[in-house]
Amino acid sequence: MKIEVGLYATLQKYMPPGAEGRVCTLDVRDGITVQEIIDMLGVPAAITRLTLLNGHQAPPVATLMEGDKLSLFPPIGGG
Repeated sequence: MKIEVGLYATLQKYMPPGAEGRVCTLDVRDGITVQEIIDMLGVPAAITRLTLLNGHQAPPVATLMEGDKLSLFPPIGGG
């Protein structure tokens, strides 16, 4: 199945080889979870603070379906 993954700010360096920009399409197995995508991309779980699935916050155990959009954002700093 195909899903869209967006990696933003400092997480862009974890885009798969050949991907351009902040968003790519991945062909993954049915029933894959948010955490499995994070692991597959090599994104350290400790730095992933905001995970959105189709625009809504999603836990690591959320299961993805065909056409879903997963967005990962690093911690946001401020001062």
